[in-house]
Amino acid sequence: MTVGVVAAVVAVAVLLVGVPGGGEPSAVVRAPLAPPEATSTPAPASTVAATATRTPTATATPPPTATPPPTAAAAPGACTQATLGVDPASEAGLAADCATLLAAKDTLRGTAALDWSADTAMESWDGVSIEGTPSRVTGLNLEGRMLAGSIPAELGRLDALSTLDLTGNQLTGAIPPELGDLRALAHVYLSGNALTGCVPRALRAVASNDLATLDLESCALPSVTLTYDTYDTTGAVTTAGSYAFLTEADDGTMSAVTTYEALRDGTTTALLIHKSDAGEAWRADVYDDVETGDLFEWKEADDCFVRYTVTSMPQPAVGAVAREFGAEWITYAFTGCSGAVSAGASVSVTWGTLPDLGGASLTVPVIHGTFQLAPRAWTGAEMQRERRNPPSYSDINPVYTTSTAEARSLPYWRDPVLPAGWTFSVALSGGDSQPPYGYCATYLTERGGLGVEICAGHVSLGFALKAAATEAGRVTEARVIAGHPALVRYWIPTSTDHITNTPVKVWVYDAATNSAYTIRGIDPAVTGTKVDAVIAIARSMFAGE
Repeated sequence: MTVGVVAAVVAVAVLLVGVPGGGEPSAVVRAPLAPPEATSTPAPASTVAATATRTPTATATPPPTATPPPTAAAAPGACTQATLGVDPASEAGLAADCATLLAAKDTLRGTAALDWSADTAMESWDGVSIEGTPSRVTGLNLEGRMLAGSIPAELGRLDALSTLDLTGNQLTGAIPPELGDLRALAHVYLSGNALTGCVPRALRAVASNDLATLDLESCALPSVTLTYDTYDTTGAVTTAGSYAFLTEADDGTMSAVTTYEALRDGTTTALLIHKSDAGEAWRADVYDDVETGDLFEWKEADDCFVRYTVTSMPQPAVGAVAREFGAEWITYAFTGCSGAVSAGASVSVTWGTLPDLGGASLTVPVIHGTFQLAPRAWTGAEMQRERRNPPSYSDINPVYTTSTAEARSLPYWRDPVLPAGWTFSVALSGGDSQPPYGYCATYLTERGGLGVEICAGHVSLGFALKAAATEAGRVTEARVIAGHPALVRYWIPTSTDHITNTPVKVWVYDAATNSAYTIRGIDPAVTGTKVDAVIAIARSMFAGE
């Protein structure tokens, strides 16, 4: 028998041996026999001998099997039908939810235990609720699971999630803005964790939430400037690009404000603005993100603008084309407009972060609460403020005390939050060099040196300061601190001779009591350019209002 014939016989034998009972296994791939010329070259002797003496038996080595298609086996850790309880191809949304939770698992649990695994049925996973047709993850209820990680941004992909409950864990870090995409979310509970940063605005709009307990501010409203070209003196605001400021009469009726003076003297109580701007673009998404306490600026010119704080947000009627916001002025430039409001003047309305007013960029005087801030070289008109008398001078006796308890009884007293180790030293009131109605207090650093001085007193005429940087690098700016008009004075980096040891000053006006607070940094930790450290102290005095 020739080598070619032997090889052909063996090949046929192998095929038959691999098919018990005469069946044909699907994994076997039949190839045509090699043509004679392919086997005409004699094989090495050892190979020929081994092949020629082999007798086909039932234990012959089976042929290699074909490689299965790529989709025939799941990748390690992937969500399979055993995980989901359904075919992943038929429930793509649930398969995506499963993959999302597996990706988020380690970030969320930290050092804690969480039994989410592709090797176990998803319906038994800790705290996971699956509902609906087609099936989706609708709830994560992980209260008190001792989770010690952070909130994963991946959770924002669970677009059918209606309940997120992470209360009573040990989660840290920020709340991801991606939670800014859970449109179906109706319940969100995050209290009892050590979260930091800010709260995404969209979460505060969730119907049931405990976000107020976190003591975190809302994330900043993105800055956007819209144009409007029609001032509606009827107050109807029914056409695109129209707006009106409103005032409330004694009987509760609202009417449009018609003079520039009334825009800025406290007469204005609300802004009614069309949801479409002057270009007729629909801007409801911008107005839906606004919250109480936000600022906005109405501006006709550099010397004619008013900044307001939002005091309320009445729920608009279904289908309403205009949105109303309670408004209270906080800053205005007054030299460029007076008399009747111009109905056809084109204006801009800026929401979100507004630039600080001050330094060399200020070109006209502004009134900011009780403060007047003017460019250093300003020689034009300045606003006179109304004089107000304090409650009573006659009942005030001079006070000198080292007791915090006694100091807290002084007029306008507020406790600050200071750097670690700083302590109260002494408070004075009523002396020749002290506020006749108010107090001054000093606080010591952990080393015993003077850290900061805080004074408060009744405002009679207000403050008039110059804003531009001086030759020594000093700059004064208008800010808003804890919702109150404030001025800050610090040193810009070019003033190298004064940066480290010149006090930073912050003035804050409290309209409710007609009082002003001065916070003066003395220690190097709160002097020079370190204005943010002094602002933090000032802000702490008004926390909780």
